[in-house]
Amino acid sequence: WASPTGAGDKIYTINKNGEVAVLSATDSPQVLYRVDMGGANWGSSIAISHGQLFIRVKDQLYCIGKTG
Repeated sequence: WASPTGAGDKIYTINKNGEVAVLSATDSPQVLYRVDMGGANWGSSIAISHGQLFIRVKDQLYCIGKTG
């Protein structure tokens, strides 16, 4: 549903149910991490800026990453 987003050696995806998966960007991708961000009605592709992930689901926007 949403386009995958790549950064560094990882690929970030989100499905229509709001589940985020982080994959290794290798010839044989492996799932590194998976998290449910809150159910149906995902928002859009994951955006990356300054080392932070921006994930929109339903009516919420999450920012994940280190500050400062």
